[in-house]
Amino acid sequence: MATISKRNGKYSVRVRVLGFPCLHRTFNDRRAAQVWAVQVEDEINRGVYDFGKRELPTLAQALADYAKKVTAAKRGAVKEAYLINALARLPLARKPLDQIRPDELARLRDQWAQSLSPATVQRRLSVLSHLYNTAIKEWGHQELDNPLLRISKLKITNHRSRTVCARELDAVLAATASETVKHIARLAWHTAARLSELATLRWEYVDLQDGTAHFPITKNGLARTVPLAPGAISILERLKPKTKTPPTGAIFDIRPDSISKRWTLAVKKARKNYEAHCIEQGLQADADWLTNVRFHDLRHSAVTRLAEHGLSSLELAAISGHKSLSMLSRYTHIRAETLAVKLASLEARA
Repeated sequence: MATISKRNGKYSVRVRVLGFPCLHRTFNDRRAAQVWAVQVEDEINRGVYDFGKRELPTLAQALADYAKKVTAAKRGAVKEAYLINALARLPLARKPLDQIRPDELARLRDQWAQSLSPATVQRRLSVLSHLYNTAIKEWGHQELDNPLLRISKLKITNHRSRTVCARELDAVLAATASETVKHIARLAWHTAARLSELATLRWEYVDLQDGTAHFPITKNGLARTVPLAPGAISILERLKPKTKTPPTGAIFDIRPDSISKRWTLAVKKARKNYEAHCIEQGLQADADWLTNVRFHDLRHSAVTRLAEHGLSSLELAAISGHKSLSMLSRYTHIRAETLAVKLASLEARA
């Protein structure tokens, strides 16, 4: 027979059947405890219960294993480790994997959606879903179902048209004391490279004589070599160590997330300085000036500027590393005013 007792807000279940070992398990809610007790007792009576099977880990325990066995092998291991630590602190993480219901995950999804972007919410859910799939396929928990497959996904709109003008960039860089931020931001402005690519750039991959930089590890997995504009060459020449032999090693030796944090602080400070100046001069502050500015917008700005200078789609893709024209179009935000000037020039020559 089964007995259920409540202790410290949890339900402890003991199943005793004559001639068999006593089975014990703890649950967070009474209904789950009752279901497990009835199921186990029935399986014992029918002679099909496997007394040698392992108890399923809690979500927190599974996340710890996932971090060691899966996350550690990823290029974005540091960033995902922060996410896993946050997930492990959820009240839901105290429950065994088989006791987490789709409706609980749906409520968690909706709670996150109140303060996070749909893309961020989906990344969190994707980690949980991959954890379940890994537990089923590789950790021997074939009896599990993936509850993430039973909840709907949020609609993600990745389109972003924000670009950074030269005056905004100057204002942000004037608001930071970090020379590294200034150098990397200027390089992003000139090269259209990703922050992760610039932060890990090494001297052995830079050829200032030919004016190129090589990125062996990129987001899409394909290495690429990009041309360096004169402004980028000038920055790297100033940073280049004065040695008899060609320099090697990391140029910046800094984590991308550290640059992102410093950039965000600089943007906030620049906006605050701008608002103070407007008050002092009796001017109306522009609501869009230095607002909603991300470091990645420098990449959008560079691609847009290169497109306005007349580079073809193939040339732009070679520089930015985009695999498809649809992805490239998301990063190109040519202003209607620029097109109007170009059309006027074409008609004048006709």
